[in-house]
Amino acid sequence: MCGRRCRIEPSCLSPDAPCPSCGHLLWFPAEAHKAAGAGHPAGAGHPAVRAKRPQNPPTVRDPQAQAQRLVRRLVRRAEGRLGQPSAAVAAVLNEVRDPHQVERLLSLLAAARWWPELLAAWRSEQSTPSQTQHRAKIG
Repeated sequence: MCGRRCRIEPSCLSPDAPCPSCGHLLWFPAEAHKAAGAGHPAGAGHPAVRAKRPQNPPTVRDPQAQAQRLVRRLVRRAEGRLGQPSAAVAAVLNEVRDPHQVERLLSLLAAARWWPELLAAWRSEQSTPSQTQHRAKIG
């Protein structure tokens, strides 16, 4: 744009570079960018795309072990406010095998003032059909 002659190479990520005289962004033809090494300065011989690292397969977790871990987390979080759970409450908590149900108990914990209230709220949700189940019965 300024009319001065310069000799520059495109940047490593895109086919452009600023003019050293005026700072205007100069664009290079795509062929020149590929010839310069496809993303690496001066064709350094690097591959254009780096190979991905091999990854381990995702961990499959046992739902019952996950539920037990979440029950322990629930008791730890609740002990300060609700106190130690009674034997009856502990028995109910230990019977929960679905991690989603324990997560629901964790979400109800903020509103509960004592263990029986927490379990009552959780049981009332279980006994009430969800809106999607209710709609399926109606429709």
